[in-house]
This record gives sequence, structure tokens and C-alpha cells, in this order.
Amino acid sequence: MSNAIVPADQRFKILRGTFDRSKASIAKALPKHFDAERLLRIALAAASRNPRLLECTPQSILMATIQAGMLGLEPETPLGLAYLVPYQNRSKNCYEAQFIPGYRGLVKPAHQSGVVSQVRSRVVYSGDVFDVEYGITEKLKHTPSFDDSTERKVVAVYAVAEFKDGPPQFEVMTFSQIESIRARSKSGSSGPWVTDWVEMGRKTVLRRLCKSLPLTTELAGALDAQARAEGGDAPDYGELVTVFAEEDGDRQLGDGAGNQTASGSLKASLANAAGKVAAEAAAQG
Repeated sequence: MSNAIVPADQRFKILRGTFDRSKASIAKALPKHFDAERLLRIALAAASRNPRLLECTPQSILMATIQAGMLGLEPETPLGLAYLVPYQNRSKNCYEAQFIPGYRGLVKPAHQSGVVSQVRSRVVYSGDVFDVEYGITEKLKHTPSFDDSTERKVVAVYAVAEFKDGPPQFEVMTFSQIESIRARSKSGSSGPWVTDWVEMGRKTVLRRLCKSLPLTTELAGALDAQARAEGGDAPDYGELVTVFAEEDGDRQLGDGAGNQTASGSLKASLANAAGKVAAEAAAQG
């Protein structure tokens, strides 16, 4: 039975039951400093606020929440670390939740590498003084104009990473380059690309910079999730073992042993993302 035709209060009850049954196993998969109960409460609150998210399959909401937690990111909070985004899976004729990192959800794991001291991204507008030099010694200088008398257009967006040792590293993208990425995104004509273009532009160039930074498992996992979301691909949960309970339309993770295997498989999937991202960065030069 389609989740969409189940009354909202019943869908919420099913989701809460799915979370409760999986709580112990989720705790084993999360970082030690992460509170599984808090993470699940946040996800439940997000589903109660977003009718479309509540229409997603309970298992997909659970998996997206686990993935965010394993990367050390609390979803759907004012911090903007990560989001649980509904998307329509046409092959399954249902809505599924997808974990997508926010701008700060890329900055946080970049800092956790231990070699990056600061990461930031800024927007260049018409009227600003902006100079970039490439070569043996690369330079970037941005002097913003604070003249608000005329409408200022976005010219470029850049991201800079400063290291504890060594010179800084930066990435610059023009407005048209970012627009070409937006055009390829499955959500390019709606959502934050329409309401918060500047933040999406900053995240886009930051994501490109992060590919060349020292990769942690968390950063690689966040980059892989973002790439899949932009490309319209389904989330990758690796060989996550699941057992579906058909009663009352609910879907849940399996028993204790199965759940532990699932946790290990998801950890392996996130680790494999590091190799994928590194290979993609090498291919791009």
C-alpha cells in the first residue's frame, strides 16, 4: 500500500515505531559523542513539520537520519548542517528521504581532518575588485564594494582553505559555471536554488574545493551524498541489510545481529566514498 494514502497521524505512528525498534542498533553505528535518542527526536520533529517528508517510506527516513548521524551531522536544525530531503522514486512509485549536507555540513568535516585551520566561501559582485593569479605562486585578492545605490549582480564565488602548515588553497567559479551545475541538478528549478541561490553557490564552490582537501571518511561521505543528490541518483547505503515487515505497511531494520551487520555495511559504504571522491578529484586534475 502506498504510504501517501495512509493518514498522516498513522504514518507518524509507524515512523516513530520504526525508530523505537531500531534505537539500540542506531546507537552502535553513531559516533560516541552522538545521542541516538536526540537524533531520532530531531528527525521525527522534521517529519511532523514537513508533510512531504512524512510521505516518504519510514525506512528511507531512518537510513537518511543514520547516514547524517554517522557523519557527525544533526539534520534539520538551525545550524544548517544537513537536511532530509524528500524525492520521488518513480521506479518504486513512492517518496523516499535523502540525506543532503548543508554548507556548514561540508565545513565541519573539513576542519576535522586536523590539517585545515579555516574554510570560508564568499561571493563576488559587480563593482568589487577581484584579482586572481594562477601559477607557481597563486594569489587571490577580493576588495568588496559597499555601494548599494545600484543592483549588483553575482560575478563569481570562491572558497578558501587555510592550513596549519603550508600556503592556502582556493577555488573560484564564475556565475555561469555555477548556473550550469544548477541546470543539471534535479532540484535546480525549485527549493534553495530558487530561494537561497547565494548559499547554494557558496556550497557548490566549497564542494569543489573540498575534493582536493585531505579527505576524512566524514567529508568523503558528505561529498558523495551531495554529488548523488545533484545528479538525481538514489542514496547509496552500500550492502545495508534490511528485513521488511509487511504487517500494517511498516518497514524496519532486522534483528540485533542483522542490524549490527547493517551498521558495518554502512560504515564500509561511507569509507568507500573516500576512494570515489579521491578518484574523481584526480580525474579532474
